[in-house]
Amino acid sequence: MAEANVYGINVSGLPSTRWLAPPVAGAPSIAVRETPGSLPTGHILLTADRAEVALKDEPPHGLVMERGAGEATYLGPPLAHTDFAHPYLGPITTILHRWSGREVVHAGAFVADDVAWGITAASQGGKSTVLAAIAGAGYRIVADDLVVTDGSQVLAGPRCLDLRHPPDAALAARFEVTKVRCDARWRLTLPAEAPALPLGGWVFLEWGNGSPQVRRLRPSELVGRLAQSRQFPSLPSDPQVLLAMAAAPAWELTRPRSFDSLAATVTLLIDALRRRSADRAG
Repeated sequence: MAEANVYGINVSGLPSTRWLAPPVAGAPSIAVRETPGSLPTGHILLTADRAEVALKDEPPHGLVMERGAGEATYLGPPLAHTDFAHPYLGPITTILHRWSGREVVHAGAFVADDVAWGITAASQGGKSTVLAAIAGAGYRIVADDLVVTDGSQVLAGPRCLDLRHPPDAALAARFEVTKVRCDARWRLTLPAEAPALPLGGWVFLEWGNGSPQVRRLRPSELVGRLAQSRQFPSLPSDPQVLLAMAAAPAWELTRPRSFDSLAATVTLLIDALRRRSADRAG
């Protein structure tokens, strides 16, 4: 069984390391194993040293972790090799980072002007679709599904991006595409990325009508929106990390439900971020 690094953690016992980074010397580590069993539907137990989570998947699986043991156990039928990179390593790394004081937000991240921008949306809000359009425009993707941060840095996730719809011809020509998750997702293979990048700020996606629009959010708006996207909020948080996250600039990006609007959406967003960078430099 192999070892790889994801979100700054060395994970061993994996059946495959495809879409993951090589292990990093000195990084925190955890071993993964699978065993038959189950947890009651909806069961969640989160304490300072133990986690039991019934996952919302089909067929159902459970996850059990002991903080001091350095081991994570998946209960249920065997998992597909391709599914470890995403989604099943997500809960493990989320819980470990929350235990260590970092925050984890259900969001993706991309690089513009050498900093990482978290981008989030409601369920089926088009986050991965917009990230794919950003990648197609030549920008680097840091993570598809989770932003792990200490308030100043964002840790790189698996080197893949999963889509609910087939990529267009331009994306398919630029990235290797693999069918995964029972052929229900099209996975783009992303190039290697730096293990960590500075946090630039946040983008919140909303559906709307007409042409894409971007609006700078007030700090009071950002706090509430981040709170909705934080993972396992019942675990203790470091107030300094939360303050640093909330101090970052943020935008609301509204766009129509049309693939034809993606290029204009990405251009509008990147222009807004670059204008801010230029204003700060001036």
